[in-house]
Amino acid sequence: MVALVAAGALLGAPAATAVPTTAPPQPSFETYCRPSDSGLAELSGTTFVDGSLYAVGDSGTDHRLAHLAPDCAVQRWIDVPVDPYDIEDVADYDRMLWLSVTGDNLYRRDTVALTRVNPSDGTGDLHRLTYPDGQHDAEALLVEPGGRPVIVTKEFSGAAGIYVPTGDATVQSLPSPGPTPLEKAGALMLGPQT
Repeated sequence: MVALVAAGALLGAPAATAVPTTAPPQPSFETYCRPSDSGLAELSGTTFVDGSLYAVGDSGTDHRLAHLAPDCAVQRWIDVPVDPYDIEDVADYDRMLWLSVTGDNLYRRDTVALTRVNPSDGTGDLHRLTYPDGQHDAEALLVEPGGRPVIVTKEFSGAAGIYVPTGDATVQSLPSPGPTPLEKAGALMLGPQT
């Protein structure tokens, strides 16, 4: 507003005619906690199940999940029941944890591996899904309220792809080990746009 008033004064216009502008409200965030365990030095994903926080580290430490206390101290480790290649995210649905092996920065995949993990006893199973249009690297797994998994790819340029199982399959109806075909449901532009 100072710039508008100064510009108005230079042009001989009354300062009262300047239209005040307001900045959009800035989001505020509160840190829940900070994990200090070396196995979580590079977090790949977190989720809450029944008020408990679960976390998985990135490649090299993703063979197990951490069940965290409110201060982020590891209460216990849960071994992943299926040998993971590189877990990129964790989501939850119906009190189960869902891990996604969807690629990494240097390796793009034709298939996605979702592993269901029961947080109570560590049991689980593998579900494979296949992209309809070639290899992708994905970093995000979301599960809709109705149980449909959503995979969001990571693109260094252009729009990220949004993929869902064909036939609106839910995590509960995915065959094990699969594969279940995915279909592209949309695209998402992230970052600066020109």
